[in-house]
Amino acid sequence: MIAGDGFMYTTYVTDDSQDTINKSTAEPWQDAVYTLNDAFQANLNLSNFSAAITDLTALYQAIGHSYDNTDPLLQALQSGDTSTIAISYNALQQNYGLGRLCDSSGTSNTKLHFLRVGSDGSSSDVIVNQWTATRGILHTFVPGSFPLIINQQQYQTGPQIEFGNVNMITNADAGAVVSWQVIKQCYAEIQTDPKCPQGGENRLTTVTGGTIAADIVVDPIVPDQFSPLSPILQLADGSFVGTFNSLGGTAMVAFDASGGVRWTLPGYTPQMATADGGFIASAGSFFDPGSGTFIAGPAATFDATGAATGQLPLFPTQSWLGNGYQLGSVAQVTFAAINLATSFAAFASGNASENGTAAKQEWFPPLPTCTSTSMPCAGEATWNAFKSLKTLIAGSCPLCSTYAFAKLGATQQQFSALLNRPPLLSDGTASYGPMNHVMCNWYDIVSCPFGSETVAHYMQRTDASAVSRTPSPNGVVIFVNPVSVCKSGTAAGANLNEAMLFHEALHGLTGLYDIDLANALGIGADYDRRGSVAITYYLQNNVFGGTLTYFDPGPGNGGLVCRN
Repeated sequence: MIAGDGFMYTTYVTDDSQDTINKSTAEPWQDAVYTLNDAFQANLNLSNFSAAITDLTALYQAIGHSYDNTDPLLQALQSGDTSTIAISYNALQQNYGLGRLCDSSGTSNTKLHFLRVGSDGSSSDVIVNQWTATRGILHTFVPGSFPLIINQQQYQTGPQIEFGNVNMITNADAGAVVSWQVIKQCYAEIQTDPKCPQGGENRLTTVTGGTIAADIVVDPIVPDQFSPLSPILQLADGSFVGTFNSLGGTAMVAFDASGGVRWTLPGYTPQMATADGGFIASAGSFFDPGSGTFIAGPAATFDATGAATGQLPLFPTQSWLGNGYQLGSVAQVTFAAINLATSFAAFASGNASENGTAAKQEWFPPLPTCTSTSMPCAGEATWNAFKSLKTLIAGSCPLCSTYAFAKLGATQQQFSALLNRPPLLSDGTASYGPMNHVMCNWYDIVSCPFGSETVAHYMQRTDASAVSRTPSPNGVVIFVNPVSVCKSGTAAGANLNEAMLFHEALHGLTGLYDIDLANALGIGADYDRRGSVAITYYLQNNVFGGTLTYFDPGPGNGGLVCRN
């Protein structure tokens, strides 16, 4: 998993074991007997039966075994009857205990490691926990018994360690939270430590800066729980929503980094964290043979307390651009983009690509909308202005040609074609898209004049009212500061919105940045005095006949504000 701090996190287990094998102190025979037995076995394996007969008679004498010419093992050796040899020799070994007895002792030290690796090759390796156990085997025999009774005793001090599921999630941009399960096997019949901690244990570990910040035991939520917590989403308040398994099935659970459980709800799996502090979860899933994948079932919206707040008619896959697609199809579906939480884990599996990398998702967040007020919000006002601009450019607009296209070496038809391609009009103040990715085409990233700072940071740093991809041949990509959108519903405000979009769309058409666009329009001096807004005012005055101006709150106070 790549977490929000840019590091890759993974776990691994090491088991350092040392074992010693020694001759048992309780051997029933002298070494000479075992040596004779070894020689007999060697000749037997070579089918050297005559030498084996010599070894056998010496062995019989050493162990006090009475024999004569009717001895079945001797007769089998004389005739080369390998089947009878095997049966008779096996009985001899078992009756007299002719195998060497070896006692053993050993220790094992099992360690769970967290490994953190940076893109520059740096790494840190920390041991979360470790367990030590000793073990051994001892032999004894019962003197005078026939067949000879040999006892083997195994012993163990401390648990043998196995691991259940290990589940990771980013902890914002500060590191990772890891939920894991250790299973301690004590084996009562051989255990010598009466305090050996038998059974499973669920733990929650927080890793910050490559070190263990916390490691706690999480008590079972229900008595028959058999899995650790599986964190899937991180909500806006920093808490987590995930699942756990019990004999009653899968249940959804909300918890914090200290393992405190807030609520549980059976039958749901979290899918997306939303900007209102809640989340979206699906009820089960089913296998789709067409795509060969599992598709999420019906979905519902929930608030941060786990209370259901609504139902979704369908649960599509939301792309990085905010478009919706049904799993198993490349067809885009009608879908109101979900405003995601500003979390590095707003999607199950990390991001819209579901590749496990944590990333703040909103590269193209929708502008704020509202339905309960008499005036539009920034979203409605911007889209209304865009529709009006499309209508204007689709018809006869001599002023557009005179004051814009003729000076730029472009045509109204070219501009109309651009506006009719799928547009992206987004809230730049909430976008975590890297500037060099969203403002430049992929093939221009190396030469892109923007760095990797986010759109939101760029707009805050520069007090920008709007910024657009330059050029943008596949459709306009415009990020708007909502405070700069006129929302009163007046004609003057609507014209100013339309002029602003006209201005930004010209960047997409011509590939010219502000200073070059202003010079091409013949307003270089006005640009030097007013900055980028001079282009918007120029289009408003000459194309739309308006004179409304923005309020400038001053450097460091955000973008220009529409005052009407």
